[in-house]
Amino acid sequence: MVPRPSCCRNRSTIFLALALIGPLSSAAAQTAVPGGAEDLDPLVAPFVSRAFIEAIVEDLAQLQIEEERVDGVYLDPSTGFLWATQDNGRDIDWRRAATYCDGLLLAGYDDWALPSLEALESLLRPMAKGAYNLPVKFQLTACCPWSSTSKDEKSAWNFNFQFSKPFSGAFSYTYDHRALCMRTPLEEERLLIEGLQKEARKK
Repeated sequence: MVPRPSCCRNRSTIFLALALIGPLSSAAAQTAVPGGAEDLDPLVAPFVSRAFIEAIVEDLAQLQIEEERVDGVYLDPSTGFLWATQDNGRDIDWRRAATYCDGLLLAGYDDWALPSLEALESLLRPMAKGAYNLPVKFQLTACCPWSSTSKDEKSAWNFNFQFSKPFSGAFSYTYDHRALCMRTPLEEERLLIEGLQKEARKK
């Protein structure tokens, strides 16, 4: 079973929050929102102002980002690369894998990319437990993430974490191939993520 992304879990939380705040009294809503009664929109939710709902959604979105920076990414201490800990979850060809990473929004960042073969190989942990010889935080759904490194005009390299070595395949090949995305964080981003993950380990 493919792990459910934290974004989906948090989206459910947002919908639940909106359902729960609907029955609030108009007095409570007007106290919370300086705009008062004139800001109320009965089409959005009964007795709740649009600004109040938007503030709730914004807070939950920020909470989602912080959760993803703790649980959804891996900051490799040896390379400094920031990795998504889950792949795309299904068979995918090389071009679509690159498109998937280009469009990924995770942990508040939108500059993810398909990693090079060398970057993928840097994740290998020969003594790690599990089938794929990766740091424990990763949850791959198959053995072989694509790299951005092409072999020739018709094929590209992937790295097989089950057999701990690279293989090549045609751009159109999909079986057991995945998109595992990576980015290079700025120094302040790295420090922020390290701080959040350190605080989470204390709890």
